[in-house]
Amino acid sequence: MPIISSIINNEEYSINQLPDQEINIPIKILTGVSGIHAINIDNVSDFSNGNCLILEDLITGTIYDLNTDSSFTTYIYDTTTTAQFLLHIGAPIEISSTDISCSNSSDAKIIYTKNSSTPFDITWKNGLGTIIASNTNIFTDSITNITAGTYTIETTDAVCGNSIETVEITSPNPVTSYFTTVSDTFYLNNGGNISFNNMSVNATDYFWEFGDGTNSIVQSPIHNYTLAGDYLVSLRSSINPTCYADYSRLITLVGNATGIEYSPATKEINAWIANDILTIDLSNKQYDFINIRNVLGQEIYSLSNPSTAKIDVNVGSFSSGVFIITLNNNDGQEVIKVSYVK
Repeated sequence: MPIISSIINNEEYSINQLPDQEINIPIKILTGVSGIHAINIDNVSDFSNGNCLILEDLITGTIYDLNTDSSFTTYIYDTTTTAQFLLHIGAPIEISSTDISCSNSSDAKIIYTKNSSTPFDITWKNGLGTIIASNTNIFTDSITNITAGTYTIETTDAVCGNSIETVEITSPNPVTSYFTTVSDTFYLNNGGNISFNNMSVNATDYFWEFGDGTNSIVQSPIHNYTLAGDYLVSLRSSINPTCYADYSRLITLVGNATGIEYSPATKEINAWIANDILTIDLSNKQYDFINIRNVLGQEIYSLSNPSTAKIDVNVGSFSSGVFIITLNNNDGQEVIKVSYVK
């Protein structure tokens, strides 16, 4: 039965622990009968200390890669007094990577390092097999500003020869920001409380600005308004400080509902709603174009070169809300906002 031991400085050692660097271990195999012997190395797949495990026959010069050739035959003499084999254990490989911070970004990074006194050559390839970088006679290397995908790292050194590693760089799903409310117009006499339903996708953090100088980080907050007016509510949904999406929406708070709301824009022009009729009094001032939209920006009425001093528009088919009247002439543009309560 062959006996396996390691000889260092004429002392025999068992292999119990290995350093975190490359190492060469002389191996002497003793037998009582000279001849062809089968050598079997078990559990090579469990060996993870180095990036390669090479057995060199110092008599024949044969090289065995134990990761692929864990069993072989060779001639062993019964007069062996010195180590016939040299076990090369490659330096451990350390690969660290940083995935993409945001969808469609290109800020990923891969670092490749060997704890070795032997330099190596390296070639980086993308998922298409195209060489994107290479270096020679180095001890560490990296690639930066890369996109999502599979990257192949091919290295060559004097101990392990050629080796190939793959690294997968992932990208987070796109972040979308969106919220809904039951309406765009609310009334203070109903309490002024608005519930915001967060419909964002692939986000983990949220920052709300309610347009009145206050904010919140609650996912779906309830906010109270105390003053009438138009408020631009903004939501930033994110997964990190550099990966976010924004969404904004105009919310209108109306004072106590009376059925008639009046909002003069200037001393000359008046606009009001009574009995579902929106009346615009131009006070004989000339305008080239008049446009009426709701707070969503949808046009509900337009007129070029009005010929009458008063314009009546039936708004009975529309929901309660705010109408924005825009008047244009050579002097510029005037805007009037009129609240409508059915």
